[in-house]
Amino acid sequence: GWVYLGGAAVGATSADPGTSCASILAARPGVPSGVYWVDSDGSSGYAATQVVCDMTTEGGGWMDLVATFNLSGADRNALLARYF
Repeated sequence: GWVYLGGAAVGATSADPGTSCASILAARPGVPSGVYWVDSDGSSGYAATQVVCDMTTEGGGWMDLVATFNLSGADRNALLARYF
């Protein structure tokens, strides 16, 4: 299942988001798949948001868009505008 993470590590909080699921995996090798904080454009434009990261399939570091859409409170239109 998915793991909700806490603690002070890249992707664990909105204050220390990764720029992608791949960047989180690179900073924290071996982390499990789960919900992480990502800010794809850094400090400009969009705020950090929670996404579901697949850290195992084909080497890991993938955002699972379907699972992210199903997160409580996810704004699907904002996610689509941001990532596509």
